[in-house]
Amino acid sequence: MTKTKIQIFSITSVEDAESVLSLGADHIGFIVGRVRAGRIITKKQAKEIVETTNSKGIRVMVPLTASFDEILSLTDYVGPEIVHISPYYADFPVSFIKELREKLHEKNVSLMCAIFVEDERSVEVALEIKDSVDYIKLDTKTFTGIGFSGKFHSWETSKEIVKKAHVPVFLAGGLSIENVCKAIEIVNPYGVDATSSLDLHPETGKKDLAKVKRFIENVRECERM
Repeated sequence: MTKTKIQIFSITSVEDAESVLSLGADHIGFIVGRVRAGRIITKKQAKEIVETTNSKGIRVMVPLTASFDEILSLTDYVGPEIVHISPYYADFPVSFIKELREKLHEKNVSLMCAIFVEDERSVEVALEIKDSVDYIKLDTKTFTGIGFSGKFHSWETSKEIVKKAHVPVFLAGGLSIENVCKAIEIVNPYGVDATSSLDLHPETGKKDLAKVKRFIENVRECERM
């Protein structure tokens, strides 16, 4: 089995960033807003994470803005390898996504776009954007603002997207130590993404490193089966 990429999201400190990467995560993700609030960090904190980890892994930034220019400005300041946009906070048309990717590629930065998996329409959305992104992230729709519901969606629909999109797909939405192997077996994604199930303090995004370790070990064990 091909090595599954492991992405751990809502990193809020340099300490967690370094620890999670040292445990074997391939990607770390952080959410950047104008002020520090819960799982959201400032651009200054995000830049510190990137500079401190110094290319030890792939750093993924979610910029909490729908402004094209602001996304590019934050990218220049923070320095992530991937920018991740999401329908949680804005409705991005395909033309916006395509142009953003072109501008990011000029900076040697890739684009990840999340989509909600609900029904067959989700497959259509994935196929509409597949040629305008570098990665797709499949997540569960919530009404809490930035996700992190701990709820999963139809893995059969996710499996269909993986088969048809022909672009690296990260599976998110309720993945945990207990179910990640089953999810990989069914969906066969390029990567898996976990957040809320690995939190020590959900209100801050602080990670339970023992759980992170077990999650990564379980993913690697799946690959040996």
